[in-house]
Amino acid sequence: MLVVLYPELANFLDSINTNAGSNQTHLGEGMENQSEVTIVDVKMPFGSMVVFMVKAAIAAIPAVIILAIIFALLGAVFSGIFAGFV
Repeated sequence: MLVVLYPELANFLDSINTNAGSNQTHLGEGMENQSEVTIVDVKMPFGSMVVFMVKAAIAAIPAVIILAIIFALLGAVFSGIFAGFV
C-alpha cells in the first residue's frame, strides 16, 4: 500500500536498505550531490489544521506541567541556597 501511494518513499527506503552494509555512520554522509529543498507551501484543509492544532495544544499540557514542577523545584533549591543572603 505504501509503495503504491508513495513511490518516491519506496525508492528512498530501497536506497537505505542497499546502503545498509556500507560504512556510512550518518544519514547525511555520501549525499554531496543532493540539492537543498525549501518548502514553500503546505496544502492542508482548514478543518484538518484546526484538529491538528487542538491536538498539539492538548499534547502540550503535560509538558507544561512537567516544566512547572521542574522550575518549582529549582526555585525551591535556589531560594534555600540564597535565603541567608537577603
